[in-house]
Amino acid sequence: MAQAIAGYAADNRAQFLPLLWLFAGPALFPVSAAGLVWVLRAKAAAPWRAIGVAALIALVLVYLMGLGTPAARPNGRSACG
Repeated sequence: MAQAIAGYAADNRAQFLPLLWLFAGPALFPVSAAGLVWVLRAKAAAPWRAIGVAALIALVLVYLMGLGTPAARPNGRSACG
């Protein structure tokens, strides 16, 4: 099963943003995106900027890892065995 999922890493990456939109909800996705932009750019948000940077790094890492496909794991094995 893990091998089959690993074969669709490109499809998983293509679905990354639409799935974020779906999971957050059509109404809250723009709010969360605007909040991330505000935290990263606004002078008033400077005390919380590290949280925004950490969230952005986490999103990039998830995207680069192929959304958790076993092929992206260091040992090449699935988490289930």
